[in-house]
Amino acid sequence: MTTGLSAANVFARDEPLVLESDTGRVPRYPRSTARRALLRVALGAVYAVFALGYQVAVAGDWAGTANQALSERVSGFAPGSDPIQALVLLDPPITNFLAFVIPGGAFGLAIAGSFVAGYIVQTVAQALYRRGLTLPVRSLFVGVLATSPLFAFTATTNFEAIVGLMFFGFGMIALVRFVGWANTQAGFRAGILLACASLSDSTLIFASVVAALAAVLFRQSRQGARLANAVVAVFPTVAVYASLALLGAAFVGDPWAMIGGDFAWNGERFGSVLQNVATIPGLLFLAPMVIVSVATLALGSRAMAVLPVALTLSIILAYTLELTPPGTAGTTFIAMLLFAVAAVPAIRGPVPSVLVCAAAVLLWIVGVLDALDRSAVNGWLHALAGVLA
Repeated sequence: MTTGLSAANVFARDEPLVLESDTGRVPRYPRSTARRALLRVALGAVYAVFALGYQVAVAGDWAGTANQALSERVSGFAPGSDPIQALVLLDPPITNFLAFVIPGGAFGLAIAGSFVAGYIVQTVAQALYRRGLTLPVRSLFVGVLATSPLFAFTATTNFEAIVGLMFFGFGMIALVRFVGWANTQAGFRAGILLACASLSDSTLIFASVVAALAAVLFRQSRQGARLANAVVAVFPTVAVYASLALLGAAFVGDPWAMIGGDFAWNGERFGSVLQNVATIPGLLFLAPMVIVSVATLALGSRAMAVLPVALTLSIILAYTLELTPPGTAGTTFIAMLLFAVAAVPAIRGPVPSVLVCAAAVLLWIVGVLDALDRSAVNGWLHALAGVLA
């Protein structure tokens, strides 16, 4: 009588159902390192022109922008000060530290954010290329992101948000490669990148929780690995914030001191969210979530349709807990676009292609309408129009 226990049985579930590459190497886009770098710089230069145009339009006065608030915050930090107090002041730490070393105040941050945006666009193009999508579909997706007024506004006025969104987008792309294509290295990168997202923009502090849910719901390349995948996605973020909470409790007497606030529920903010749901701004805010969820359902991924809802709720929760920095606009829209890029499957046939393209066009239209409806973005557009026209 045999027990059925063998090395083959023990390791059967660890055998990937699908592989990203038989050779372990994945294509890059463009293939040449020099061309990739040149593309990133060229794309970043376009947004830098917008930053320069706005600098001229407002005569160097960036008041009311997230970059100005960040610049003023880090200007109060003096090298050699108490390290614990430095951690309290420079929160979120990644973007605050970068803002401290980047010269030029708000304008310098705008230039830096412009080239971060160029890097994002190139990486999105590369991810879609690796997915095997046709050139028209890839071009449409990249165009929707690159030409969105909300994306350009965020790149040039909100350094925290654009860096956080870069890490979030790259983390989600890596997570899909890990969960769906058995790329273990990408899994480790995904967890670290998602932690970096929350340490760059506190609006994305719950992004890793959404990613953990995604790791459970995405198509799996290994059997019985859903829980393990979720842990890989969320563990670095949990570990970092647990460490910061312990440091705060031990040296400041407040576990929330180094995490950007006390996580107090702001009923007024939540009430304003509920009041605005049925208004035009509220509908424009929720429209990307609805579009991506419906497209996901139409493509046959019913379980994944809850992820856009979870992502939107996570950003609303961050706003309600007063974790969103001032001057923020469009974070949810851009995060939804980056999620769609990460989650879009390898499309086969004309009907799915038309569906995905229609969703992308609708997202772009909603993004433009949302930008025109926001006073901050509208003012930014008018200032640029006056200089660049």
